[in-house]
Amino acid sequence: MFRRPFAAALIGLTLAAAAHAEERSVTFRGYAYDLDSNKFLYTEVHRQRLDGERWVGGTIDYYAADGSQIGHKTLDFGQDPYVPLYRLTLTTGGGYMEGVTAIGPKTLSMEKQGYGETQVRKETIKRHDPVVADSGFHSFLRDRFADLLAGQTVRFTAAVRISLAP
Repeated sequence: MFRRPFAAALIGLTLAAAAHAEERSVTFRGYAYDLDSNKFLYTEVHRQRLDGERWVGGTIDYYAADGSQIGHKTLDFGQDPYVPLYRLTLTTGGGYMEGVTAIGPKTLSMEKQGYGETQVRKETIKRHDPVVADSGFHSFLRDRFADLLAGQTVRFTAAVRISLAP
């Protein structure tokens, strides 16, 4: 009588443990539309590397409505699950680049090259944990989802490119 539920639970635990030991890749697309006109703007092609359910890295490519590539982002969550080393480059509007280039226990190093600018501005900022940056916000929310659903306040610091103002 008790053997079947126990066996099913044991198999479920074994499959869950195996899933965490296996790195896999997933690809999906996102579509951006203008909220006022509903005009199609661009497509994002996400290629994520996952270790079990943990996002460990990948790329995002951006394509204009005509199909031409307008941007590329690389992401690496190897040092921090909520702050990826990343680099975003856009080819439109004279070009744009931003990224997190180094992650330390007390600091984050960021860089930015604004639209049409030739100079790359670099800055190291003090870290205030818990901290999220760029796409790490998604992983942070997923990890805190139960707390949010329970009505708890979840505090964090967002490291954003605005800190590299001219």
